[in-house]
Amino acid sequence: MRDLSCESTDLDVGEGGFTLVELLVVMLVISILLAIAVPTFFGVISTSKQTAAESNTTNVLILAQTIYTNNVGQYLDTNSMVNNLATDSSGLTFTSGSSTSENNVSVVTGTSGTPTVYSYVSIADLSGNGNCYHIISTLQPISLYLGSSGPTTYGKGTWYAYERAPTTGSLTCSASTPFVSTTTSWKGWSGHGFP
Repeated sequence: MRDLSCESTDLDVGEGGFTLVELLVVMLVISILLAIAVPTFFGVISTSKQTAAESNTTNVLILAQTIYTNNVGQYLDTNSMVNNLATDSSGLTFTSGSSTSENNVSVVTGTSGTPTVYSYVSIADLSGNGNCYHIISTLQPISLYLGSSGPTTYGKGTWYAYERAPTTGSLTCSASTPFVSTTTSWKGWSGHGFP
């Protein structure tokens, strides 16, 4: 039997390995790259979820305006609008209640003016990161709430707003709540796209 304790442990010329310091430097560089890349990656995901919700509500508005045009200048009642939108749009589901998940769009139509016609459509979609996006298209002036201040009357046109997700709990995202919302997380009613 050979005694291994007496043999040389020197490496032959041309053989080599990494020192502990070199391995630690490589691990440090990888850690720094991950510290930069991971937050950026999650930021891109968050932005894409917001963009998807904005796009969903805008596309539904276009479909609703097409229905309005085909219906001789009047929106349909809420249930008929939901049913018509469901046949014209792929990948989305529609409800007259609250939007509870991504790609589940809340739609409400309403009457105003004389003669009484369905003169506005309200659309809301909950984004994947919990924000609620609203669009209201109206043919008559309409009163909307913004935060805890009283109602503000807006002229006819298309109005956009979004509500941030709360830090605790969840957000109710319904096409009917823009008319009564008194939360402070609203971000504007804008006539020029989402604020």
